[in-house]
Parts: sequence; C-alpha cells; structure tokens
Amino acid sequence: MENATTTYTQLVLMPEAEMTPEQLTFMQVHTEMLRAGERAAECLIILAKDMKRMRDEQLYKAAGFADFKDYVQTALGIKERHAYNYIKVLDLDSDYLKAHAGMGITKLALIAGAADEIREQLIADEETPELSVRQLTEKIKEQATEIESRQQQIDFLNGQLDSRDEQSKTELAALRREKEAAEANAQKAKEAALAAQNRIKELEEEAAKANKQAVETVEVAVDDPKTLEELETACRERDAAVADAKAAMESAERAAEEFERYKKAGEALATFKSAFNEVSDLWDKLFESIENIKLADGAKAANCIDKVEQLMNNVASDLNILREAVQA
Repeated sequence: MENATTTYTQLVLMPEAEMTPEQLTFMQVHTEMLRAGERAAECLIILAKDMKRMRDEQLYKAAGFADFKDYVQTALGIKERHAYNYIKVLDLDSDYLKAHAGMGITKLALIAGAADEIREQLIADEETPELSVRQLTEKIKEQATEIESRQQQIDFLNGQLDSRDEQSKTELAALRREKEAAEANAQKAKEAALAAQNRIKELEEEAAKANKQAVETVEVAVDDPKTLEELETACRERDAAVADAKAAMESAERAAEEFERYKKAGEALATFKSAFNEVSDLWDKLFESIENIKLADGAKAANCIDKVEQLMNNVASDLNILREAVQA
C-alpha cells in the first residue's frame, strides 16, 4: 500500500510527456472520475436546496399538485420520506456534504438527523463513511441509548440534590427558629443575671448594715437579755439573707452559663449557614463541570458522576451518624 501511494504521488506530479501510454490513460480516467464526483456532490446540494424551496414556497401548486407528497411521488417518482432525506442533509456542513456525497442520501440523512452530540462524533469518526446503513443506524441507536443513560444518571443526581436541598431548607428554617428561640432565652437569662446581680448588691448592703447595727447593739447592751435576743434574731436574719444571696449568685451563674451556651449555638448556626451556602455553590460548580466534561468525553463524565454518587453516599452515612448522636 505504501509503495502504491508513493507511485501515485509521483505520477500526479509527473509531466504528461514523461508518462507511458498506460499511465496517461490512468490519469485521464482518474481525473474524469474526480470531476464527476465533484459534480455529483454539487448536484446533490443543488437538488437538496431546490427540494426544500419547492416544499417551503409550495411551488408545486402552480403545476396543479395538491401537496408536496403528491408532487414528489408523481413528478419525481420518489417517496415523500426520500424527498425529506434530501432536505434533511442541508443540516450538515456543505464542505462535509461535498466531501462525502458518495455515502448516499440515506446515510447522510441519518447523520444529519442524529442528536447534536452524536452527529459531531459521527462526522469526526473517519470510519463512518465505511459503515452500512444498518451499521450506521445501530451505532446511532447505541450512542443515543448511552447518552440517555448518562442523562438519566444526571437527572437522578439532580433529583437527589434537589431533594437534599429542600430538606436542607427545611432543616435550616428549623435551625433559624431554634436560633430565634435561643436568642430570646439568652436575653431572658441576661436580664435574670442582671437582676440577680442587683439583688446580691442589695443583700450585701443589707448584710453590712446589719453587721454594723449588731456591733453597736453589742456595745451598748451586752447585759440586756432582750437586746441579746434581738441580736440573735438579727444574726439569723443576716444568715438567711446571706444564704439567699448565695442562692441568687448560683442562679445568676447558671443563667450566665445558659446564656453562653445560647451564644455559642447562635455563632455555630451562623457558621453552618455560611458553610451550607458555600457547599451549595460548590455543588452547582460540580454539576456544571460534569456537563462541560461530557461534551468532550462521555466516559470521563460518567466516571465523575460515579465519584459524586460515592461522595453523596459517604455524606449520607456521616449524616446518619450525626443524626443518631443528636437524637441520643
């Protein structure tokens, strides 16, 4: 094959005066065939354009035909489906039509009628012109099935994502309500802590006043039983006041701790919201990337989808563990 190609290339460049009679005859017949092929390709395009114009402008009515079908069957002797094949090939690039006119109108119409992604693959595949009509039809069906399968996977993942997004919105709304409740409780705890502090201050002032009065009473009435009894009563009241103050202090500390917990919960909720929005943006970019990948390489896109599905399964497992921990 390589020697034949070399000989043919040399022959094409050789002046006619140097050719043998056999070589000269070959070149004449070969050139005539090439020119006939070019004219056939040009005629194919002309025929397709004229067929489309006849249908679109309804020129056949001028000859008394009722419709396009009646015209092509009666005047051209072809089936309506065959006529539409000619019109369909105009969806292909004119250069491709000229280069592959020899494929036949049926195969060209099959390529033109395929989905955009499949059509691009068929045009780029050098083996396409060698396929029979049956082989080409089966290949188109196989590729369409593969594309549909990938789209179903993407639709399934999008559905899961939409479902999770809706669930996340519901959970986020619940968290927002919990945050508002926590903020309200925190405010109440803060007010209770302030009231407790004021009460402690009042009790401390009362205790100091009672101590001062007790000292003065002891100084003037050590030998007076009645005064001593009053002093003991005042001491008991002071001890009770101190106990109340301690209880108020403990209540204030608990309120402060509860306030701190609500504060941390509010901060954590804000962090969650920010992180959730970032994750949502990343999901959008992830799916946009897969859409772009599949335009060039369906296998890589499918592999990416598998990785996303695995990640989603891992996330679902982690969420179940977290949910069990929260419910425990």
